Amino acid sequence: MPKYHIGTLSSAAQEALAIRTTAPDTSSPNNGVFLDPRSWRCASLVSKRVVSWDTRIFTFSLNHATQALGLPVGQHLMIKLRDAKGEAIVRPYTPLSDGASVGTVDVLVKVYFEEPDRGSKGGKMTLALDALCKHPSIHPSKFCLHFTNAAKNSIALGQQVDFKGPIGKFTYLGGGRFSLEGNTRNVKSMTMICAGSGITPIYAVLRAIMQDATDPTRCTVIDSNRLEEDILCRQELDALHEANTARMTLVHTLTAAGESWTGRRGRINKGLIQEVGAGAELWLVCGPEGMEDAVRKIFAEMGVLKADVVFF
Repeated sequence: MPKYHIGTLSSAAQEALAIRTTAPDTSSPNNGVFLDPRSWRCASLVSKRVVSWDTRIFTFSLNHATQALGLPVGQHLMIKLRDAKGEAIVRPYTPLSDGASVGTVDVLVKVYFEEPDRGSKGGKMTLALDALCKHPSIHPSKFCLHFTNAAKNSIALGQQVDFKGPIGKFTYLGGGRFSLEGNTRNVKSMTMICAGSGITPIYAVLRAIMQDATDPTRCTVIDSNRLEEDILCRQELDALHEANTARMTLVHTLTAAGESWTGRRGRINKGLIQEVGAGAELWLVCGPEGMEDAVRKIFAEMGVLKADVVFF
């Protein structure tokens, strides 16, 4: 495991987290911060919104309307729930919510469906969370047969889910300053590389930088997806870019783009990274395992130091 890899737990660690029961919440109901890194805290599912055929935003209510989540920029939290068989499932997520929001937390989830023809049983956590409010016109037909099975493990509005955190070795402190494994540094530029739902930790850091007019950090974002409709947080990314063209470069690349797509095509490769992102003082990367492995090889060829890379 790379020295600065953040967010992936070993099977043993996930099992250890899963078998622990939720600790009684002895904090005051008026506590100003929801998260606790030492014990699980309960939040209730209050809404589910379809973003695309395989992506949802789940909104959970905290203990009270003025309570802050308590998640530093760049860190993530753990979510735990039990499926229909009573088995505990634990996964790390970076919320979509702004750090200043109170009362609720939004979690963007990409659902991995069961695909028997490929030998895939789907994602335990994502299928358990999924509300299954699909529409045939936006969902590939090959998945339609699996809705019923997935529904057996989905959770209902009002159900409580356990949260723990903050977790992570990277924290963005503002003004180009960040903490990585306890060491504080300053940079003037970052290149952020992501794919699919890997946009969530990238977006959290990017938003913090771009919403602070006094932050001089220059950011380049390379976002890879399969189809145009798969680009997550697109409106939010476009809005940040339009308001900060002097400090931000945004590049979308699609691997299966339609004829109407006028942007870049193909997977993230060395040429693209060198063209738009070279010279960065810090690299932030998050995406599927295959993408991250490819980026590691590219970084090795480019001579990028591991100390200058954060894999979420």
